[in-house]
Amino acid sequence: MELGRRFLLIVFGLLFALGVYPEYEFWNFETIHFEDIFRVLETTRSISSYVDDAREKYHNNDIVGRLYIESIDIDVPVVQSSDNEFYLSRDEYKNKNNVGSIFLDYRNNVDLDRKLLIFGHNSRDLQTEFKKMENFLSSSFFNNSNNRNLILETKNKISEYYIDSIIIVSDDFQHMNLSFTQEEWKKHIEWINNNSLYDGANFSLDDDILIMQTCYYEPDDSYLLVVAKKIREEFY
Repeated sequence: MELGRRFLLIVFGLLFALGVYPEYEFWNFETIHFEDIFRVLETTRSISSYVDDAREKYHNNDIVGRLYIESIDIDVPVVQSSDNEFYLSRDEYKNKNNVGSIFLDYRNNVDLDRKLLIFGHNSRDLQTEFKKMENFLSSSFFNNSNNRNLILETKNKISEYYIDSIIIVSDDFQHMNLSFTQEEWKKHIEWINNNSLYDGANFSLDDDILIMQTCYYEPDDSYLLVVAKKIREEFY
């Protein structure tokens, strides 16, 4: 697989040298790594067609992006509805499904907002995509920095985030807020840093952040939050 990726990069590099700018379809490369993705973008000025391809595949124009976390084998379309209820019980095809989908908060603009909220189901008994988030509850897993990168790809850009805080909440749900004054934002960032399960969380006022929420059960009726900061982005 590594040899295959190197071959792809060599081909893209040759095309760039010849002045050919191919459309790069991430949809077809399920295991491509972060650095490969950004290197191809930077050297070919290519355009991702993931959102358009996914909308066609699932017959669903609610798809707004792709969430890719290599370390826990998550590579899924992100949908967005006019509320936060619809995709709790529907899959990417809009069919009824108790497992639901991975969806963006209806209040968010995926390309413009400095804070994004993405939701997905968890279960004691079923294997859901966001059940994999429980891997970050292992200190040895979390402390391996190679496990903490993720990519959010939209129709207009691709962004890399770094997971830097894991929080369990059962009665304080301020993470759901998306509108802040400057002072409220400062307090919110402090809350993210101070409530992490692990020492060293280091979010700043200038960070764009992504919070992924899923249900948790220790204690019952709590939520597991995986919080990441944006570290780079490329516009198509």
